Amino acid sequence: MARSAPSPPTIPSAITIRRRLESLVKDRQQRILRMLPAGSKLSIALDCWTSPFSQAFMAITGYFIDADWVYREVLLDFKPIYGAHTGANLSSVLMETLVKHGIEDRVFGLTTDNASNNKTLVDSLQQALSDGVLIIRIPCLAHIIQLSLNQLLDHIKAANAQHREREISYTLNKIRHLAIYMNASPQRRETFNNHQTKDPKLMPIQDVKTRWNSTFLMLRRAKRLRAIFTPFCVEYDREDLLLNNEEWRQVDYLLCITEPFFDYTTQLSKTRDITAHYVFKIYNKLFEHLEQSMKQLRRKRIPWKKHMLDALEAGRLKLDEYYSQTDNVRGGAILIANPFKKLSLHTKIVFLILKSLGSQMAVRPSSKLDKMLNGGKKQPKAAADEMTQYLDSDTIDIGPLAFWRENQGRFPAIAALARDVLSVPATSAGESQRLEKFFSREEIEAAKEEKDERLDEVEVEPISDTEESDNRLNDEMVAEVAPSPPVEDHTEPKLPENNTRLRASGRKRKSREDDAFEYH
Repeated sequence: MARSAPSPPTIPSAITIRRRLESLVKDRQQRILRMLPAGSKLSIALDCWTSPFSQAFMAITGYFIDADWVYREVLLDFKPIYGAHTGANLSSVLMETLVKHGIEDRVFGLTTDNASNNKTLVDSLQQALSDGVLIIRIPCLAHIIQLSLNQLLDHIKAANAQHREREISYTLNKIRHLAIYMNASPQRRETFNNHQTKDPKLMPIQDVKTRWNSTFLMLRRAKRLRAIFTPFCVEYDREDLLLNNEEWRQVDYLLCITEPFFDYTTQLSKTRDITAHYVFKIYNKLFEHLEQSMKQLRRKRIPWKKHMLDALEAGRLKLDEYYSQTDNVRGGAILIANPFKKLSLHTKIVFLILKSLGSQMAVRPSSKLDKMLNGGKKQPKAAADEMTQYLDSDTIDIGPLAFWRENQGRFPAIAALARDVLSVPATSAGESQRLEKFFSREEIEAAKEEKDERLDEVEVEPISDTEESDNRLNDEMVAEVAPSPPVEDHTEPKLPENNTRLRASGRKRKSREDDAFEYH
């Protein structure tokens, strides 16, 4: 194109291009921030990530609702992080960005994952801000869902039975070793692809800690490739890597149990709409799913199903641990802000919310004639009247933003609170969707499986109440009640030595339990 121009174009230097790009980004950020209504606040989501080259970054994203009740999102900064990832260090990075944009006194909520350093971050940030500014920390719901799922899966892996080859952990290891065996050699990959007749050609996935839901994605991909495994393993004389019918049934159970975790995490991370009003409903749906699954499994007597029941209870306890932290004033405010899920709240919570409304709505002063006619009686607080009218009105099946756009004149004080509350993102994981090109090979394959909507060939048989035959049950129960002598552990299928060098991801993680998914 440059060669076909009438005259040679002037190509700016790399420094000039960088300066212009920075100017364009700054102009766009300021243009969006000017839409923030006067007196309203915005919420911040933090998403930390470490590249394969061991460089750490922190994405700082702002969210608010403009005067037309349109949800706005702006990437305020993508800052490199140097030094230790302490709360104080991260707080200084965040504060620098807030000051740069002049919004340090206009932050309402801060959504972060549940790593311990983020709790310190909020404390340090609060100390650096003005006395009148109170920031509410909101735990990332997608991260909480993954912590519950991780607890469930870890409990399955920890199951220790005498016949371990019947355990789900053994089945998971077989699928992982299938993926390792096939991906370790270009020739095996080519052979596996040649056995597939449909495009795109797929490869089995090995789950990795750095990718949320990767165990679910590994199992779903395995189900899609079930028919291909047999001819491949026969050709390479590795029938020992094949799963039997019982092991495929365990895969079905795991897919049934973990699919809602995958669905809610994925949709929360993808959406560009408000999510604060979904928090309690998602909690309730997950509790219902876990309790229903536990109810079905309590009727089972086969050992691996009993161990799965224990794992479900562990996952539910982890979810309940974080759910109990939502029992506060802001949780009540989120319920009030949603016209479809309005509740008659406890008097104390309503009183506290009214107190928070006090600074947003002043009672119109009465005239002298009003005082004479009313005999000096005190008029009820306008905010209190407004709250009563709102709670007493009928619930409406309408989106929160559409409702408040139409009713902000009727309920001005609550609308002002709703504008701030509904701006809070339920998850801080959205930015990770934009970083997939930097993922490791396993994570890239998992990302492809996550986005693949052509799943008609995946047939998962749901949990049944009538699948345990008497003969099979008796054999299994005898094995559990009268265990055989200890035998050599064969939980991992034997693999041939491999000289292929695999590039490892440069991502780093902390060892604390709840920090397992701090970077993703």
